[in-house]
Amino acid sequence: MIKLKSILLFCLNLTIPITVLFAQQGNNWYFGFKAGLNFGSTPPLPLLDGQLNTKEGCSTISDTKGDLLFYTNGDTVYNKQHQIMANGTGLYGHISSFQSSIIIPRPGSDSLFYIFTADAQENTGARGYNYSVVDMSRQGGLGQVIEKNTLLYAPSSERMTAVRHNNGVDVWLITHVPVANEFRTFLITCKGVTSIPVSSFSGDAYPEDTRQGFRSDLIGVFKASPDGKLLITSTYSETGFAQLYSFNSATGIVSNAFRLPLRRLSIGAEFSADSKMLYVGDVFPGAHKIYQYDVSTYNPTNILNSRYELNVGTTVGSMQIGPDNKIYVVGRELDSFLHIIEQPQNIGAACSFKQRSISLSGRSAWVGLPSFMPSLFINQGASFDYSIQNDCSTVNFTGTSTLQGALNWYWEFGDGNTSTLQNPVHTYQNSGNIYNVTLRVSSNLFCGELKVGKPINLTRVIPEAGFAHTLQCGNYTVSFTDTSKLKGNFSPDVMWDFGDGATSTLQNPVHTYTSTGKFKVLLRIGNNATCGGFDTISKIISIEAKPIANFNHSTLCNSSPIQFTDISTISTGTISHWFWDFGDKSTSTQKNPVKTYSIAGNYTVKFVTVSGTGCVSDTVYRTIAVSSKPINSFTVSDTCISNITRFTGTSDVTNGNITGQWWDFGDSSVSNISNPFHTYTVPGNYRIRFVTMANTGCASDTLSRFISIGSKPLAAIASDEQCGNKQVNFNSQSSNQNQPLTGWHWSFGDTNTGIQENISHTYNAFDDYQVKLVVVSSFGCVSDTARKVIQVNAKPTANPQYIDGCLGAPIEFTDNSSIESGFINQRHWILGDGTTSQQKLFTKTFQTAGDLEIKLAVTSDRNCVSDTVTRQINIESKPIANFSIADGCVSDQLQIINQSNIGTGTIIKHFWDFGDNSTATVAQPIYRYGAGGNYSVRYMTESKNGCKSDTVKNTVLIETKPVVDFSFGSTCAGKEVIFQNISNNQAGTIIAWQWNFGNGENSGLYQPTVTYVQHGIYPVSLTARTYNGCSATLSKSITIRKVNIFAGRDTVTAIGQPLQLSGSGASSYNWSPPQYLDNPTIANPVAILPVDMNYILSAITDEGCIGVDTISIKVYKGPEIFVPTAFVPEGINRVFMPILIGMKALISFEVYNRWGQRVYQTNKFNEGWNGQFNGKAQVAGMYIWNVRALDYMGIMHHRKGNVVLIR
Repeated sequence: MIKLKSILLFCLNLTIPITVLFAQQGNNWYFGFKAGLNFGSTPPLPLLDGQLNTKEGCSTISDTKGDLLFYTNGDTVYNKQHQIMANGTGLYGHISSFQSSIIIPRPGSDSLFYIFTADAQENTGARGYNYSVVDMSRQGGLGQVIEKNTLLYAPSSERMTAVRHNNGVDVWLITHVPVANEFRTFLITCKGVTSIPVSSFSGDAYPEDTRQGFRSDLIGVFKASPDGKLLITSTYSETGFAQLYSFNSATGIVSNAFRLPLRRLSIGAEFSADSKMLYVGDVFPGAHKIYQYDVSTYNPTNILNSRYELNVGTTVGSMQIGPDNKIYVVGRELDSFLHIIEQPQNIGAACSFKQRSISLSGRSAWVGLPSFMPSLFINQGASFDYSIQNDCSTVNFTGTSTLQGALNWYWEFGDGNTSTLQNPVHTYQNSGNIYNVTLRVSSNLFCGELKVGKPINLTRVIPEAGFAHTLQCGNYTVSFTDTSKLKGNFSPDVMWDFGDGATSTLQNPVHTYTSTGKFKVLLRIGNNATCGGFDTISKIISIEAKPIANFNHSTLCNSSPIQFTDISTISTGTISHWFWDFGDKSTSTQKNPVKTYSIAGNYTVKFVTVSGTGCVSDTVYRTIAVSSKPINSFTVSDTCISNITRFTGTSDVTNGNITGQWWDFGDSSVSNISNPFHTYTVPGNYRIRFVTMANTGCASDTLSRFISIGSKPLAAIASDEQCGNKQVNFNSQSSNQNQPLTGWHWSFGDTNTGIQENISHTYNAFDDYQVKLVVVSSFGCVSDTARKVIQVNAKPTANPQYIDGCLGAPIEFTDNSSIESGFINQRHWILGDGTTSQQKLFTKTFQTAGDLEIKLAVTSDRNCVSDTVTRQINIESKPIANFSIADGCVSDQLQIINQSNIGTGTIIKHFWDFGDNSTATVAQPIYRYGAGGNYSVRYMTESKNGCKSDTVKNTVLIETKPVVDFSFGSTCAGKEVIFQNISNNQAGTIIAWQWNFGNGENSGLYQPTVTYVQHGIYPVSLTARTYNGCSATLSKSITIRKVNIFAGRDTVTAIGQPLQLSGSGASSYNWSPPQYLDNPTIANPVAILPVDMNYILSAITDEGCIGVDTISIKVYKGPEIFVPTAFVPEGINRVFMPILIGMKALISFEVYNRWGQRVYQTNKFNEGWNGQFNGKAQVAGMYIWNVRALDYMGIMHHRKGNVVLIR
């Protein structure tokens, strides 16, 4: 991958066709970040449906009709539906490889394609050059990768290209070996890809370069000229350079290299379509140049002297020739536009470089474009011409080819018919269509073929007639313009008929009519060539008269309606539309409009008329003078009845004088004098009108307004005095006949005043006060003064005093009521049981318990009654103490249930005596006795009001908890164990036992026995319980010893071979039967056996535990060696070793791997191979073993074979 240091690089990924394909196979480009171009139109249009996201590597191919087949970034293949192709992932290209992929159709096949891939510098090219195969006949035409990642060689650079063989069919794939001047060329034929390349050496190697932090020497471009004779390479290395080479397309040899003098970092390169011009981009920081070289003659001096610099203005990226023979250039990184060289075959500035002229519609190329072998666009090797006969159905075809040998011609005419002639003549049954014709040429010298195709258009080229014309009313001369669509490149035949007997063959004639009227104009246009035809169009035109506009108007006063009258004329026809412009930005389309000007002055009126046929008159301009109307104003004020009212009027007129005025007072009175006076006798609202007249005859508009004459208001007072409240609310109940009241003036009799309509006032003291009120109307009319005397009295506050008591006990009641001013002279008590009292101080005894209501109300000397105070008095009954208590255990919580109650009231105090000098004062005490015995418990309660209960008592029995202990005897597995119970209790009798032996067994016996089957440590617990449930538990661990008697593994021996047995796990042993043993009462007797034997070993441990085991011995007649055929180091058979029978000594046991390397050796019995060598696990597979052993007769035995190591 290219690392970017603010330098834009490009990706060069080639799609190389083998056969000579249509240019349409390069119609679709997909590259960069979902960018694309379609060359089906000029200029190419952006494609927005691609799925590639690649900085560099990309390639694409379409079919011969220009429809997309597939595209790839060297790692993933996308089909024409832009979905990942079947099996299309995991190719060994890389999205950061500069030329990650090249697509090459297989010669002789329409459905098989090779995708050649190159690994990236990120992997140092380790995966190398590979190829995969795509079959487009699979998946319903969507294609499938059927072979993947066949290696050519490794490592690789990121450079590769392809050139067609000079036979015109086969193709050379050319690769560049890293850090070398070697080129390896692989031939691709209809039989496949040759595995042995052609190697050639030329030029200078690109040395390994890691100074930029990556292998920059592996990155670069590799391009071929369209004629296949020249190659160019470059690199991104700091010491890099570009080199030009010759290529022999017959032998695949690269030669004649020489350097181009570039600074370094030379990447983009491309040849012109005629192979005569070479363009090389300079991406050295700040260069922003493309160098043009003339390579028409391979002369280094001439090439270097021909250099011409194109100033690009941006960093130069990838360059790629398109199907239109123009070169497209990537500019600024992530730019959404491409540069273009429009005429790359021209020398110097004539090549026509255009900056950022191809839009990608917001997508970007990043640094790369797909690249195609130029012969995809420049047809070579086979071609054909054709001519269409006059019937537009018969076509003469002529085929040509540069192939050598005996040629075979095969035509497909696109209508299902074929021919094998070189120059056939074919007649199409259905003309009027476009047919895709394909010619295939093959030779007896090659297994492939050349293919070329063209569309044949037999659609008749009939123009679509059309014309336009210009008319001017009153002008009989008309200009006609031919707007026909020709649908082809030809000079049409034209014939005009103007409808008045005159004609013309000019394409755009001018004709003058002699009279008005309607005329039918006809245009006939056509093509007399092959597949031609004619079309006709006609239109009706009218030659019309032009109206003459004129008007008059009525008297002109501003703000008064003015009548405008149309007096226009026309020689023939009628006037149907009128357009007025009154000079003040207002208009009208009426024939005789009425207009009112708001401002006096001079106005230019414009008037235009239109005839019924649309002819427009000339505009009439006329200036009119609009005189002003007088503008009036007057002042007058609202007032009260009987007051004198003055009226003051003013008038103004432009260009004139006021000559008269008139007043109407609204009460049937009028006046014609200036500024009159008037007195109203009745209150109400009156409309005043005022008019003036100027000497120009223009009267003012009538100015009017209303005046109100107010009446005298009437004041009235309302108040709401309340006992005990110094705040009094005052309401004005004043009224007025016509106008609303707007002012209130209060005097509260204590030097304070107020001005609100309804107001509250708070007095400082309780007393009598005189209140006054005067009101004013909205016209300032003042009322007479209203007066009222009020009393502000204090209110007493009732306050009864007493305390709650008990049933049958006397309770004292006291009146503590108060008053701010005056005194209390009456009291009224209601005592809740139907009795009352008027006393200030008294006592009362209640005979009923419960909550009773006590009410008290008092009255002052001014008859102000207090609020009644209602309070609750609580009379409680005597509590009844009671409780239950259960016998218990020392240190356990007593089970006390408090059963006390009270008929009416609440118990709040408790007094407990537990008989051991301990007490408590809670309702439900928590208490534990410290010693056993019988105790007397006493209890008394007291209610909230102090009412006390009698004292009650109960006796309780307290038992102590048992002291649990036990012991046990023998602890051998399988032997009975006796448990000794040695528990006791100080106070109380133990009545129950519960044993748990830890092996799932339990017992309720006093002294049980149990037998343990398995050895181990078992938890044993014993629980003892008294009559009162006082219990205690003790746990101990018992160790049951294991009896592990072992007589040894079953084994084999030979007749007469001594075999030592090995017993273990005890201190005393006995083997049976004793036959053939040297001593049956020891652990390790020696046996010499003539037959198979089974021995039973009985043994006793130091603890007296008895155990039994057996051993089986197989006796063979002679010595033998047994070896397993497989073993698993991680499984049961962890070690691979021989089984030696009747052998005195193991001379050697050896294991070898498949390469003959010895991985294990030993000469010791009972030792074997664990599957490792030098501490490393060996791979699974077949290994060879070799065993040599010596028997007791001195005879050497040798065995060898294979073993399978399984993991």
